[in-house]
Amino acid sequence: MSLDCTNYEIIGSPSFTTLNGDQNQIIIKVEIERHDLTNTWDQQIKRFEGSLVLQKDINANRLNLTTTYTSQETKDVIQSIS
Repeated sequence: MSLDCTNYEIIGSPSFTTLNGDQNQIIIKVEIERHDLTNTWDQQIKRFEGSLVLQKDINANRLNLTTTYTSQETKDVIQSIS
């Protein structure tokens, strides 16, 4: 995955797991660490999470995507995955 991560970095690799053991629902979780030098020295690094849920609806023959994010950076990462 190639992103312009100028003030943040992706922590680890996005993890793919089933949601509640349901093979028709997959969740991809992402965590980022933002470096904000405009804050005080003890608050320059903050962590944020985001996720993308893929839900296969067999009866309607469609795939539903649900995104959750806690910062603009996690939103950008999740959108690049989807």
